[in-house]
Amino acid sequence: GMLKQRCLHSGVVVIGVMVMVISLYAFVPSSVRQLRRDHATHMKWRSGVVVAVASVGISIYPWLFCEDEMHGDGNLWYRYIGVSVSLNDTRLLQIVTAVLHAAVLYLGSFAICWFHFYHYARILQMGEKRPSGSNTSNNKLTLLPKPQYMFKSVNRLWVKPTKESLQSFLKDETYRWTILRNLFIAPISEEVIFRACIIAPLLSSHKTNDDQSLSPTQICWIAPLFFGVAHLHHFYEQYRQLPLLRR
Repeated sequence: GMLKQRCLHSGVVVIGVMVMVISLYAFVPSSVRQLRRDHATHMKWRSGVVVAVASVGISIYPWLFCEDEMHGDGNLWYRYIGVSVSLNDTRLLQIVTAVLHAAVLYLGSFAICWFHFYHYARILQMGEKRPSGSNTSNNKLTLLPKPQYMFKSVNRLWVKPTKESLQSFLKDETYRWTILRNLFIAPISEEVIFRACIIAPLLSSHKTNDDQSLSPTQICWIAPLFFGVAHLHHFYEQYRQLPLLRR
């Protein structure tokens, strides 16, 4: 019945999370695992394993949770993992809402960056207006810096470091794989595994007239737990690297 189907879906979700974590140890050679986590060879192996597991998860998804390639409502199977090639008004509104939601979550970081640019522009403007050898104690920072100083601030604090980072990305293998892992491979694979391949199976067992099924609100609170549990091995690795006297 519905309870059996829900348990089956939840079991597959748990197994999927375990497979991802175990694969980082089972498919990565022990000689590589002994290297530092930020070593280029270690990052290559772990990134390859994670991409392979995510690809396999997407490949077998239709056979686990979709009865047919095309369902009665006209949705292809890949729509159930959040992939859509159509863009209508409803979809566009959902995209805008998601972007605004993410912006709210990072509003603190955006504000810090802005104040950093703003305050540095004020310092630049005060430094160029102050005569050489004058007493700095009598000078005050202007409240509203001129636009040219804001441009200089952005150029020095963001444009120039970004160019230097790009040059390091092209020349330094370790730095390149660090960027690829942190900004591309890890976020995309985690979204596929911990969001698309977890939330959809849990939602598939939801029925409005079934008191024992998980509601969307409950799933929003439960799904992140899989992400947290799957990253407990980081704690174990850091604990293992501690000296014996500090354990």
